[in-house]
Amino acid sequence: MTEKMIEKLTRLAKIIGILGGIITPFIIYYFSRERKELTFTIESSYVIVDLTKPRLSDLSIKYADIDIKQLYAIECRIENTGTKELTEEDFLDGVKILLDRTGKLITIDVDSHPQSISWDFEKDMYYVRLHPDLLNPNEFAKLTLFYSNDSIKNFGNPEIDARITNGTVKTISFDKEAKANTKFLIPLNKTWESIVFWTTIIFNGVYVILIIYSAVAYNKDKPTFAIILAALVLAYSLVTSMLFMIGNR
Repeated sequence: MTEKMIEKLTRLAKIIGILGGIITPFIIYYFSRERKELTFTIESSYVIVDLTKPRLSDLSIKYADIDIKQLYAIECRIENTGTKELTEEDFLDGVKILLDRTGKLITIDVDSHPQSISWDFEKDMYYVRLHPDLLNPNEFAKLTLFYSNDSIKNFGNPEIDARITNGTVKTISFDKEAKANTKFLIPLNKTWESIVFWTTIIFNGVYVILIIYSAVAYNKDKPTFAIILAALVLAYSLVTSMLFMIGNR
């Protein structure tokens, strides 16, 4: 490594150290600030019974006064993805899930995590309204909506109708879930995501070592400055890496 390259590397280290020291507090503030957020995810939709097939035409299923020809299970998830708890008072009118009116809602199953969450709900043929008592961050409920549709297989996805005081409500559809979970600009599968991520961490570590070495070895006349510079670069690298890992856990 020539003296000119070392000089350029040291100058770059100074710039990165200064920028890292300025930007890192804003990144930490952004990720640590309190926010109210509810996310509605449509995870899957599949056929349980299809009596429209010729060999099953003699069979019949009836629920209350509804004759069922095609019965679907729509699996959804309602989760507190914010950093602040959501109480019953935060929901202006509960959590309402609207279904495509080409069919009818038969019944619903609610599986809470943790089980202690209370979900009072009311349902009609075209919607279900839930009233959670308390949702702490990362707590959720998995809903299975049993939906009867006699003729149109390509019915629309359920929609959430909810408002939170000083908060936001997000929707993720299962047909967009892979794109929503992609952590890189170019879509990659989970294996390649892991390879790219850990390779980046390794290269990042090597880069930090080079910066520290050049800062200490070629700034002997200013050892305090070299230590501060190396500490800034190392802190910036570690903080940003940890934020990435926490945000994509």
